[in-house]
Amino acid sequence: DLIDSGAERQDDVAIRSQIRVKVEKALKAATKGASRHAKKRYQTVIDQRILAEEPATFAELGKALKLSREGARLVETKLLTRAAEIIRKGAA
Repeated sequence: DLIDSGAERQDDVAIRSQIRVKVEKALKAATKGASRHAKKRYQTVIDQRILAEEPATFAELGKALKLSREGARLVETKLLTRAAEIIRKGAA
C-alpha cells in the first residue's frame, strides 16, 4: 500500500505550473489590441483578482478601477472571455 504523505506529487506541481504559464500568456494576449485605458484595467484585474494569492472582491476591484462592483465584474468577464477564446484557438 502507498502511504499518502499529503505532499503534492511533483507531476501535479509541474502540470499546475504549465497551466499557469498558459493562462498568463492567454491573459497577456487578451489585452493586445485594447486601448491603453482598457489594458490598464485588464492588468489591474489580472494582478488583483485572477492571479492574486488572495483575490480582491468585486467591490475592492471596483474601487481600484473607479467602477461599480458590476462594472468590475464586466471587465473581468470580458477579459476572461477573450483569454478563453485565445486558448481555444491554441494561440497561447
